[in-house]
Amino acid sequence: MENDSFKAQVSAVFDMNGQIHPRWCRFKNGLGEIITVESLTVERENSVDDRIQRAFLCSTYMYNRKRYFCLCYNISFHTWTVEQRISIEEYNYLLSHDRSQFR
Repeated sequence: MENDSFKAQVSAVFDMNGQIHPRWCRFKNGLGEIITVESLTVERENSVDDRIQRAFLCSTYMYNRKRYFCLCYNISFHTWTVEQRISIEEYNYLLSHDRSQFR
């Protein structure tokens, strides 16, 4: 597996406190297949102080295995992407507000 990024359609609830709660997502993978994730669990998310993007480390079960991916919401453009990474360090980078620790 390699690092991949896919544009996504995401159903999310935006509550009155400004919190975002992703519910399900759909995206087209590198093979052109449409993947729908109807049941996802948000494991971690980045700080609400990040004014550029919100990132959610999510998990779901596919083919009887727990799979991890990151849902990223660009606040300025109102767009979602699904990010698949090869290591936990890569996911931590996506979730980090202060990226100086990764230099």
